[in-house]
Amino acid sequence: MSAETKTCIFWDLNDFPIPQHLDPEDIYKSIESAFRGNGFQGDVSVRLYADKNTLPTNPEKFDGNEIRTVLVPEVAGIDYARAREDEMHLDIFF
Repeated sequence: MSAETKTCIFWDLNDFPIPQHLDPEDIYKSIESAFRGNGFQGDVSVRLYADKNTLPTNPEKFDGNEIRTVLVPEVAGIDYARAREDEMHLDIFF
């Protein structure tokens, strides 16, 4: 695989929370290690989608090239699960 290849994990923290004994950086390192162990040489990134109650503590410390937190606000009258999915779809396609 080319070193120019990129992959991104789109993670919904509301439906799939990070285990309490881990933080996003630990998880990123594990994911990256698994890709590298299988010969992947390109960029690996993780996007974490959540509301204000499920964001990791101090999410700004994780925002960088590898990990990005995306706060999806709750809007009255809109299905919140659908809003998270829509936000992910926008990031995937655009």
